[in-house]
Amino acid sequence: MLQAFQATGGITVHEPPPAEANGNVASADQTPARKKGDDPATGPQLSDLWVKFVNVFLKARFFLYVMIKGANIDRPYYVHYQITRRCNFRCPSCRTWQDESYSKGLTLDEIKEMARNMRRVGVKCVALTGGEATLRKDVVQVVKAFRDQGLLVRLQTNGFLLTEGLMERLFRAGVADVFISYDSAELEAFNKINGVKGTVSYERVSNAVRIAATMAPRFGAGVFLTAVLRKDNVREIVPLHEFAKDIGALIGFFALEVANEGDPMNIRANDPALREKGEDRRVLENAFKSLIDLKRAKGNVLSVSERLLGDFVKYYNDPNGDMHWNCRAGRMYMAVLPEGTICVCNGTPPIPGYTYKNLPELYADPNREAIFNKFRTTCDGCICMRQLEYITEDRKDLFDKGVSFARAMFGLN
Repeated sequence: MLQAFQATGGITVHEPPPAEANGNVASADQTPARKKGDDPATGPQLSDLWVKFVNVFLKARFFLYVMIKGANIDRPYYVHYQITRRCNFRCPSCRTWQDESYSKGLTLDEIKEMARNMRRVGVKCVALTGGEATLRKDVVQVVKAFRDQGLLVRLQTNGFLLTEGLMERLFRAGVADVFISYDSAELEAFNKINGVKGTVSYERVSNAVRIAATMAPRFGAGVFLTAVLRKDNVREIVPLHEFAKDIGALIGFFALEVANEGDPMNIRANDPALREKGEDRRVLENAFKSLIDLKRAKGNVLSVSERLLGDFVKYYNDPNGDMHWNCRAGRMYMAVLPEGTICVCNGTPPIPGYTYKNLPELYADPNREAIFNKFRTTCDGCICMRQLEYITEDRKDLFDKGVSFARAMFGLN
């Protein structure tokens, strides 16, 4: 079992929750990597080459779909599924671990039904997130449930539980890309940002990142580091970029988006103390300007498009930090909470009367756009989700994203 941590800033960090009766939350399976034979959890073990072929096919299909349909997409092609809101880290910028209305989540059979309904409405890609997704002890089977329906599966994780054995099982089950939060290469900043203490978390995550980057090309999978910039790590852009380049990963830098008061299910914390002010905003604005220059330089391993980086520059240039925009949440993408309720995005409350069970009914409703718009207008806005729409309307943005994923998939960084 994961050892207890104590967060900085007076926040107590508890051990991860014990296994639930329905098997939904626990420390993920740490089985050593299998050389041969079947996986008792997912069935016959496929060859590395076959897994790679399937990943290449699904990614090509995903990008062709977006390229052909473009801005005419009227069904969600992308889903964020919070398979749990539990987490073993205590990031001050995140609200999920603070959620006292925690749900045990869905059983594996219920998730399989959800996957079938997602396929029926046209979903092409699902991102498994949390909380910390790997705290579900059946996370490998969850991955397989979506892959069995022909969906591209991405895993978003803090990396703490990603041993070599678990990573191989996840890749074989169908994880096509893994996104690992890696906000700092310096111990002190890493601990502050993630709400942990000591050296164990930093060492385990750093090791997991290296192992994942080494293993992923075997399976046609990509490894993407994600770093949210703030005053604690803004001067680490170059070393973090070089670290990603050295290990064969890509890296995306993002702004710290802080929510306003509102829906407690919003994944973003609403602590006003997190909002940068004055000179800190100028420093971050210049940091994202430097990232645009880096994006234009040959040999960069940035996964974020120049257009999105420009939005971050505008965000920090605005003293009020306004993030509102005319989004199409619900139409092009959606979010699913642990108990299976449906949201137009991670920043809005559930849509009354709809769950994974009647998802096809929602997208058969001729008035669904009015339903979605009701929730869009109450949202704080965002920047990070814009990339899901940019690739549908901007061929340059789509090409850039496609090249990034191809480089990650074939280890060409």
